[in-house]
Amino acid sequence: MLCDTPSIVLNAINIKISNVTYTPDDSSKALSSKNVLVDEKLESVHIDFEEDLRKGRGLLKLDFVAEILGPVLKGLYRTAVVVNGVKKFNYFTHFEPVCARRCFPCWDEPEFKATFDLSIVSPKEMTTLANMVRFQDLILEDLRISSMCYSIVIS
Repeated sequence: MLCDTPSIVLNAINIKISNVTYTPDDSSKALSSKNVLVDEKLESVHIDFEEDLRKGRGLLKLDFVAEILGPVLKGLYRTAVVVNGVKKFNYFTHFEPVCARRCFPCWDEPEFKATFDLSIVSPKEMTTLANMVRFQDLILEDLRISSMCYSIVIS
């Protein structure tokens, strides 16, 4: 935080957010949100906390569910293909300015460039690709968990 604040505002479109906590780096006490307000018109979510968040670094944790889009080629979307008569789906991301907010809550403005880690869970026979370095591929029964190193900052 650049200054003390009672709330945080993130960009989000069609995302349900719950279980929000913030833990300052200099404390082990997690502060819980008291109110989460979604503003669809402004494509944002306003999170109020039980007490003011102090100036400095910290960890914001939240649970969210985002919609996977069909024909809209923004954020996280899917396309259908037919393989040997069976309909299957491929998933893609498109994060041009102001599109990441369709995939996860974030500060999604060109002046707020950030990096993030990514893990993708898929059927083990599927291939996962990213413009990031893969540092782990773990197979658990029928699933593959592909973990990528932090993303690059894209201009």
